[in-house]
Amino acid sequence: MNKNRLVLVLVVTIIFIFGFVIKSKHKQNIRTCEEKPLVIYSVENIGLDDECFENIPTNKLISIICQSDPLDASVDRLEFNSEKNDAANILFSLPRLPDGVVKELSLAVVRESEDIVWRDYAIQFLGLALEKRQTNKSFISSEDELLANNVLTKALEMKEGTLAGTALFALYRANPVDDEIIENALIIVNDSTYSDSSFNAAFLLLEEKAYSGLSSLAMKISTETNRTIFQRNIALAVLNRIENTN
Repeated sequence: MNKNRLVLVLVVTIIFIFGFVIKSKHKQNIRTCEEKPLVIYSVENIGLDDECFENIPTNKLISIICQSDPLDASVDRLEFNSEKNDAANILFSLPRLPDGVVKELSLAVVRESEDIVWRDYAIQFLGLALEKRQTNKSFISSEDELLANNVLTKALEMKEGTLAGTALFALYRANPVDDEIIENALIIVNDSTYSDSSFNAAFLLLEEKAYSGLSSLAMKISTETNRTIFQRNIALAVLNRIENTN
């Protein structure tokens, strides 16, 4: 066998072996998808284009977002929240959101024992549901629309973490012309017991909406001793931007 023919045989053999390994790995992924609990893997690990993930029934995707804790204790909270987020993204890519999703997300928001990061994600998804309904009335039912609105309004009272601020912007994106959004933002900004994150979100929204009393409000907050340094600095930064634009 001459040298060139030997090289050709070796190349073909390597390609065949490589192809066999890839094919076997794909089959293994499908097997894993069918046999292991869904919370063991994530979309990122398998890939959105993987045949096994595309074929997961919606009820199993819903079961992922319903779980407060991973079935596998070795899965950390960050990975678990990421997987629930991935599952929700798949559901929200459908022409119509399956029944029960809005309810489960709503329960997660109001359930204080739920991980606060997932509660924030759930608020964002409820806002997205309302946004999608603006252009696709069949995406969620009128009952789910009412539920999402009510829960997001309730979330405006949640002072911990980013919840109130996230709810504020979720409602704003769903209905940018709603005059109540300024009133809601003012409630958050004027209450020093809200978190810095929500305060910042509310102040930014007032600035974006060009609230007429923003300058005097920022001046007042910048001198209040019951405010955090962060909140006073945000107020001063807004004052500087107002002065630079005048």
